[in-house]
Amino acid sequence: MAGFKNGLHCGLFAWLLLRPHTIALAQDLAITKIPIYSAPDAPAQKNVTVLIRHVVIAEVGAHVGMPTGIKAISCESCVVLAGFWNAHVHFMEPEWNDAANQPAEQLTRRRARTEASIPAGWM
Repeated sequence: MAGFKNGLHCGLFAWLLLRPHTIALAQDLAITKIPIYSAPDAPAQKNVTVLIRHVVIAEVGAHVGMPTGIKAISCESCVVLAGFWNAHVHFMEPEWNDAANQPAEQLTRRRARTEASIPAGWM
């Protein structure tokens, strides 16, 4: 239950931060004590701070200088996955079957053909 409760808190926190009027109000923020996974096979970096200035991630690290008067939120029960984008893609065509065992060059050519077939503005 504790894991669900912490996940719920983190999800609610993210929802609150990402609402348009909240973004306009909370431009400077430090999120502290975060475990960050920088790669799938790397151990978590502990006690990391993410400094957000003017709605942009300005600095990430264990020794971030905290500006005077900035709001800080502790998020030690949250998790950050660095560079986690385009994480949900479906490759349904038969040519992608067994992709884990195909040579990288062959997959790159297939991906290029697939991308070329997607209408402009969809990617």
